[in-house]
Amino acid sequence: MACYSVTRIAVVSVMFLACSVAAGCSAMYCGVSRPAADLKPLAPELAGFTDETVEAYLKSRPEADFPCTPAIAKLGSASGADFAGHGEYEMRMMESEEAEGWRKLVTKEGTPASPVEDVHFITPMLSGAHPDLKRLRHVAAMLHAPILLVYIEACNSDEGRNAAAMGYWTIVGLFVVPGHTVGHHSVCQALLVDTRTGLILATAEGDAKREENVLPGAVEIAARRVERRSRAEAVAGLQADVIDGLRTLATNARK
Repeated sequence: MACYSVTRIAVVSVMFLACSVAAGCSAMYCGVSRPAADLKPLAPELAGFTDETVEAYLKSRPEADFPCTPAIAKLGSASGADFAGHGEYEMRMMESEEAEGWRKLVTKEGTPASPVEDVHFITPMLSGAHPDLKRLRHVAAMLHAPILLVYIEACNSDEGRNAAAMGYWTIVGLFVVPGHTVGHHSVCQALLVDTRTGLILATAEGDAKREENVLPGAVEIAARRVERRSRAEAVAGLQADVIDGLRTLATNARK
């Protein structure tokens, strides 16, 4: 009788745990949506073009010398505490791997010629926490960089139960079924801007989406891992697109 009671208590405890897990994250995973970046807070003047402005842009022919030295600025969505009165974006510091990826654009001895001879990084110390495009051009000029590369990183994440979560109602399934899905979508959008005139020379983009099915006890760890990989892939895609754009500009400049 005592053995039966212990077994019964164990079964009830496991079922209660299963109910707790299911209730703790009751939402189903619907997929992570692609984030979008809006340029209007960064460059309000681009939203109010007149016919004369359009004509002036079409007639202009900015010339950049290659190989060049771009000034690079990274922006991200402002936090709620910093949003009021400052627009939507704020300066972001790059992680070491990200900065190293930009440095690899520079021509190395024994490698094919690159249109980039050096890179400068714009920091909040120079630009302030919430710069607009004009302020970033001023900083690029201070750094003697004829081209400004400014990019915005936007991210969305989501998590929830997937179809396999039905297995949580069994004792074994609670511990072996990856019934939760975590997802992260990162988008990096960039402008290559002529520092002197403010004209946009080219655009570039990197996009990466990562999803992973995990056990209920590993959601937080997996979410951080998926975010890290998604952001790294988006930046790598952006860097590849930027170097292609600079090569095209360099080829056109020689014509």
